[in-house]
Amino acid sequence: MKYIKPQILSERNIEIWKDIKGYEGLYQVSNWGRVKSLRNNIILKPALLNHKGRYPAVGLHKKGKTINPRIHRLVAEYFIDNPENKKCVNHKNGWKWCNCVNNLEWATHRENTRHAYEIGLMGVGENSPSGSKLKNNEVLVIKALLKHTNLKQYEIAEIFNVDPSAISNINRGKDWKQIGEELKKPYKLNLKSALVAKTMIGSGLKQHEIAELFGVSDTTITSLKQGKHRFSKKIANYFQE
Repeated sequence: MKYIKPQILSERNIEIWKDIKGYEGLYQVSNWGRVKSLRNNIILKPALLNHKGRYPAVGLHKKGKTINPRIHRLVAEYFIDNPENKKCVNHKNGWKWCNCVNNLEWATHRENTRHAYEIGLMGVGENSPSGSKLKNNEVLVIKALLKHTNLKQYEIAEIFNVDPSAISNINRGKDWKQIGEELKKPYKLNLKSALVAKTMIGSGLKQHEIAELFGVSDTTITSLKQGKHRFSKKIANYFQE
């Protein structure tokens, strides 16, 4: 079972491409969060660059020079109005790899920080990234993602807001050995898992495959799709267009 990482959160949206200023005829960015090279007619593969705050970025080449713009800022600059001239671009669901236009919004530094606290990307004490602890059901999902999808370990780390070494340790069996690899018994999705499951709907996987991946019933995924799940309102706030 192969997971196709979602670039779009609404089946109603049509992918729209726009020229990148200064690179007209060379590169374009889309509202789905993709960047393509017109010379080679290929979609560029994003990479995490340390000097870019660990956000996915791409390399644009022209006349022997290369720049590495972050994808979320490209999408925001070309597809989202910013009348108040806010400086930050916020990921509504907290996942840096989900750069489609309806997962992004302009924000002030204060709004960006407050949002990070609200969705658990920042905290104090035990809830801080440096001291965060995964729950049993989250480890089950991580093990399922490692086994059944083609997501990279650092991408899974981004989803669950942990250091990539934590995912590596789970993958090598160094940590969380007591948690089985298979999701044998259904459990209730928490908000974080529900957000990930929601992004998978319409990505190429069938509903029963998503249900199997998360160890929940088919009706749970159906309720997510129809907006009837207990987390649907909170998810809608992140994914509103």
